[in-house]
Amino acid sequence: MLKNEISQRKKVIFFMLLIILNIILRIPSIPHEIGNDSYQIHALANSISESGTARWWVNSLSAFGLYSYSYASAVPFFLSGISQLSNLDMEKVILLYCMILGVFSIFTAYLMAGALYDNVLFKYIFAFFFSTSQGILQFTSFDASTRGMFMVMFPLIFYFLLKEDRLWRKSTFIIIFLVYLRSVHNFSYFALPLIFTMIIIYLGLKIKTITKKEIKITINSEKLDLLKKVNFIHIYIFLLLFTILAPFFMKLFVVGSRYQYLIVIFITTARYVGPAIFFALGGLIYSIYKKEKGSDNWFILISTLFFIPISYSSTYGKFIIIPFVIFFIAIAFKNSLFIISSKKLNTLFIISIVMSSILFSSYYNHYRTGDSQQNWYMDEKTNQSGIWARSYIPQNSHVFTTIGSIWRMLAISNGHIEFPSLPPLELVYGFVNEAEVLNNTLGNSYTSLDYYFEGPYYQQGGTSKLGEYEWVMNFDIKDRRIQNFIEKYDIKYVVYDVRSRRGKIIGSVEENNDLIYDGDRIKIWSV
Repeated sequence: MLKNEISQRKKVIFFMLLIILNIILRIPSIPHEIGNDSYQIHALANSISESGTARWWVNSLSAFGLYSYSYASAVPFFLSGISQLSNLDMEKVILLYCMILGVFSIFTAYLMAGALYDNVLFKYIFAFFFSTSQGILQFTSFDASTRGMFMVMFPLIFYFLLKEDRLWRKSTFIIIFLVYLRSVHNFSYFALPLIFTMIIIYLGLKIKTITKKEIKITINSEKLDLLKKVNFIHIYIFLLLFTILAPFFMKLFVVGSRYQYLIVIFITTARYVGPAIFFALGGLIYSIYKKEKGSDNWFILISTLFFIPISYSSTYGKFIIIPFVIFFIAIAFKNSLFIISSKKLNTLFIISIVMSSILFSSYYNHYRTGDSQQNWYMDEKTNQSGIWARSYIPQNSHVFTTIGSIWRMLAISNGHIEFPSLPPLELVYGFVNEAEVLNNTLGNSYTSLDYYFEGPYYQQGGTSKLGEYEWVMNFDIKDRRIQNFIEKYDIKYVVYDVRSRRGKIIGSVEENNDLIYDGDRIKIWSV
């Protein structure tokens, strides 16, 4: 049986080992940054470094991605700041940023765990499973996606809410933190159910205190008996089943077969949490039936009720549910260590769970399965094309492309080739001006969900410049309409990825224009 107390020396050793492990897991086995969003953030960060300002800011809401043609700005500014201070290439900055974020995830998880259950062993177990889970690793390993920073920072809201402090100080910290989270990602709205949970618990404690005082004053035995008969565990189990079954029968967030969707949810959650997910149910049952529950226990249980329906969402669920699942895993895993009496069996148990979790996360951090294995990172040919463009194509050159991997090449070129791969980049690269932005902006109704999850404003449909690029593909380069398009956007080059759609235009470009670069995969013609 394991001892509950850990010496200070062992704490330091364990933490150092966990930090080293997190760094090793994030050492890339592929040559370039991964993901899709990463290159968009890369391009936005480049534009800040080049111009000294965020050109996609039309008004104050643009900083938070709440206006059309805008993007949440915290990560691009953070990357640009590191790049300018260190004088490092942006790709190296992204790798450094991810290493820092990965190590920081240990401490945010540790603080969250301590706010919920002040036990050193539990806090360490939680920090281990959280920081090395595939869900966290995927977005903090050579990937500048804003989801990574949000997922690492999200546990801090638990700490701020549960930390004992004066109300005004706590409120100030929470407001500042929520503003910061909003500048990171629109997932910030998921902090609101936690605040609502805290209000419920606060009101519950007030009602309990008032009821007890009333009973003492009136000495009414019937009221005392009634209070004792209230079984909050049974009420909670009923609410738990309701939150699980309601989205299932109402088909909330569910696409296609409901039964198949349940299997998909479990597989997806297991994919982002790891093999230790089988401990989660045991941890949940233990937490429900635990006799002495404090406000922190009720906080995690009640907030879980709010987030279970969200877990059905294929877009948000798999990311936002991670801290809750890992909390119950850590509870069950810690309890298991004290159940096994044999020291050898205990050691074998710890090694098997830790190693299986690390191997699982490591595999999916360095490999992909299915179709995604073909394009989850930028190949060397595209990277070399971007470097060539950086050296031989003038700054701020507008190009026409049939897309493919050119949006990755765009980031590597550091603004030497430009096309509207993202609405904010349409504004940054001058494909639209502020007057057009205002004209193309519509407002969401405050009664719609989009108002709260996507923002009060959105870009009018049919105004995307990429749509215009799609239309251009169907014509010959000498067509009058194409010549008007070239003149309108001052197109200087045609950049073509041989793995992308050709369209009629590429064939005519090959016949009529001068090929200035042939990189096997990427070809560039002057216009």
